[in-house]
Amino acid sequence: MEQPAAADAAPSPLTRLPPQLLQHCFSFLDNDSRHAIDPKLGQAVLDVSRGWYAALAAAPALVPLARLSCLLDDPNEEHEPSLRQASRHGQVPCPQCDHAACAKLRTASAQLRRLSPRTLRVRLDGYDWHIDGSNVETSRGDHNLLVESLQLLPDGITALELNSFCTDGAMPALARFTALHQLELTGNAMEVDWARPAAQAVMPLLRTLCLLYINYETPPCLVGGYFYSFWDMPSSATSALTAASRLERLTLQVGCWTSDILTLWEALPALRDLSFDLQPVIPPDEYEAFETLRSDLPPAIAALHRLTRLTALSLSAGAALSGEALDGWYSWEAANARLPPLAGLSALTELRLSLFVPPPPDWQHLTSLCRLELRKAVDWEEKPLTSLCSLTHLGFHSKHHPEPSCLASLPCLATVHAPFASAEWRERLSALMPHVKFVDNA
Repeated sequence: MEQPAAADAAPSPLTRLPPQLLQHCFSFLDNDSRHAIDPKLGQAVLDVSRGWYAALAAAPALVPLARLSCLLDDPNEEHEPSLRQASRHGQVPCPQCDHAACAKLRTASAQLRRLSPRTLRVRLDGYDWHIDGSNVETSRGDHNLLVESLQLLPDGITALELNSFCTDGAMPALARFTALHQLELTGNAMEVDWARPAAQAVMPLLRTLCLLYINYETPPCLVGGYFYSFWDMPSSATSALTAASRLERLTLQVGCWTSDILTLWEALPALRDLSFDLQPVIPPDEYEAFETLRSDLPPAIAALHRLTRLTALSLSAGAALSGEALDGWYSWEAANARLPPLAGLSALTELRLSLFVPPPPDWQHLTSLCRLELRKAVDWEEKPLTSLCSLTHLGFHSKHHPEPSCLASLPCLATVHAPFASAEWRERLSALMPHVKFVDNA
């Protein structure tokens, strides 16, 4: 692993700027450069001086994210045989060969070794190929390239995002990161044995934990296909996660509701920020997913009303359901899942609803709401948005859109996601609210 730059030995006025001023300067980095920064640029910022490093370390939201990817295309005849052939030689990747897959692995390994020891935030996409003798595939086994990749990361990282097929064998590697306070698993998060001692050792360190099985922004494409989906949250997982006594922020995506989830929430004394996504598993039957959503939303909302300690709450319901299974034989209206009133959730700041979840009857009274994403058509004249004075983001996925003059009454509105809005409507809104940006993703 490369050593930090020697800038500390020759300080300049720039390296001696006050931490508050440095943090102010770093805050002007746009989201793309801050959250998906080129590893080389991230190292350059972190390695300028001890002062720059300390200023960034004290402001976790500004820390550059080193995002490294080691993905193959879908497993096919081109790559898989070459990996199998390479594994017969006893080493994958081969030190020298012309296999395309091995070349990618060698490049990925070199990227890991080049990370600065001062790197604080890392995201790994892939790095999860299982190799066992003559077999090379994505697997639940402990012998996984993700384990080796984690061993190459700097010991001092504070935030780790794994968009990978995480195995039980990867958990002991996490114990190396004694400063780790943020962990995100996008994939088979509930298939990990959280009761293992290695996993339990990590829990007391965490302040932020994210467990997903569907990533709306960057769906995984891995050797062996897409991540396996889980149906419910095992009781063993909820019991094990209660060891996260310092956890302040939890993002949890589940396929169906169980009372164990409420038990987990109430057992986390420091929990203040909760993002809950009820996303029924679609295969093999999307109809069954709709039925699950309809039956599970009421008890889930009732449980959320019991969490009086929360200061921020994000709620998403069935946002990945497309409705393709309903075409031609099932009533779309009958598939709707009715939300009970939400006004009692004073901490609710974000609401994302699917095409089959209409807004709650009292949605105009959700005055703390900052982000609203609706996929079902709404009668904007009957239920205007004027009372949502805290709204900073609005998304709607129907051709029936609110009048721009109505949105102009929202003082905090900054972004709009309207994929089906006409060019004429966008021009009218831009004329009234030139500061509002149109975004492609929610």
